[in-house]
Amino acid sequence: MTISSHAIIVSTFTSANTTTTKRDPASLDPYLGAIYTTERHKVFAYVTNCKTKFLLVIDTHSSPLKDEELRTLFKRLHTAYVDAVSNPFVSPEAIITSPRFDTSVRAIVTGSG
Repeated sequence: MTISSHAIIVSTFTSANTTTTKRDPASLDPYLGAIYTTERHKVFAYVTNCKTKFLLVIDTHSSPLKDEELRTLFKRLHTAYVDAVSNPFVSPEAIITSPRFDTSVRAIVTGSG
């Protein structure tokens, strides 16, 4: 991970935390939209009702994704996450090491699944 990548991630987590604390508690939409933008990247966020945050970093020079496409992508990632952590033998704080989860995430992100 480069220093600039690290800076983006740290800034994004700060921004995501700020956004979620300012968010209307009655809002049921977990999709936060673009929360951080640089010259090269846009970072989008999704927060579950359990406060799990999903971040997606997109190169601004790639083809733009529409909000509905991003919402769908985040919902699919959320479903894959729930499937992975619903295993009773997995600790909620543990790093997810499931090959099935890894394969699912790669397929969702690359658009092949």
